[in-house]
Amino acid sequence: MLTILNVLNVVSTAQYFTVQTPGVYSHNHTWLIVHSVVITFKVRACEEARILLTENPYNLATYSREVIIGGWNNTRSAIVRHENHSILVERETRTILQCSELQDFWIGWNKQNGGRISVGKGVLGSGEFLTHMDPEFGHIYGVSVSTGNGFTGEWQFSTTVG
Repeated sequence: MLTILNVLNVVSTAQYFTVQTPGVYSHNHTWLIVHSVVITFKVRACEEARILLTENPYNLATYSREVIIGGWNNTRSAIVRHENHSILVERETRTILQCSELQDFWIGWNKQNGGRISVGKGVLGSGEFLTHMDPEFGHIYGVSVSTGNGFTGEWQFSTTVG
């Protein structure tokens, strides 16, 4: 279940809500409070879709990890430590994002399973392309989305899954 904390440029229907992110990298546009261990979404962006996972959306100095999908000119994806932007895991993912089409993604996390963070493309549980076992794993309560500087994005979140 998702709770919208602070969102700009939102369109909502009974099944999903849509968020537009401007071409300015910032986690001040959209905040969601999550009540589960997975989030599913669709995104349309030419490159650099960024999802911040945090223990406390009011204090990013607490446990925070950022998933970057289609970074580096839409050639790589990574999970990074938000505080210092150090790469924890990365993988080549050429053209994983599309400028003209919404793509399905999911991110799951599990503290009991060694702090595992998983990222996949497609329906929930399929197409896993990033995994990181994080010994510093904290609880995830806040999620924020952004796109990189110069890249706009359209995000759709299900109101029932994740």
